[in-house]
Parts: sequence; structure tokens; C-alpha cells
Amino acid sequence: MSVSQFSHIQWRKSSRSSASDCVEMAVTSVDTDARNNQTSGTVVLVRDSKNPTQILRFTSSAWAAFISDMKKS
Repeated sequence: MSVSQFSHIQWRKSSRSSASDCVEMAVTSVDTDARNNQTSGTVVLVRDSKNPTQILRFTSSAWAAFISDMKKS
């Protein structure tokens, strides 16, 4: 998926970010082509506001595992 496909996404800034150094996230559903062996589902997107073209994508289960592990730290 290209960055332009996420241009309509409503990004949320982390409450722990400063005014200029922000981590942003968004939750969206993704429809993909079955020919590419991909399925529809929820995707969590994460980016750095200083470099918005670099977007990390997580499945909802991977994001939940990440958050759970972070809370244990």
C-alpha cells in the first residue's frame, strides 16, 4: 500500500508527545485483493509526524500484543 492510500485517514497524536515531536496513529479497515493473498480487516497505522511518509502497519492482534507487552515494561 502506498502512502497516498492513507491520505484520507484521520490521524491522532499521542497524549505523551510534545508539540513538535509527535507519534500519530490511526485505525482503519483495509480491503485487499484476494489475488494478492490478502484479506480484509482492521489495520493500526503508526507514524512519526516529522516523517509522515514512513508508516508502520500492524494487524489488530499484533497491535494488542504490542500494547500488552509495553504495559508490562
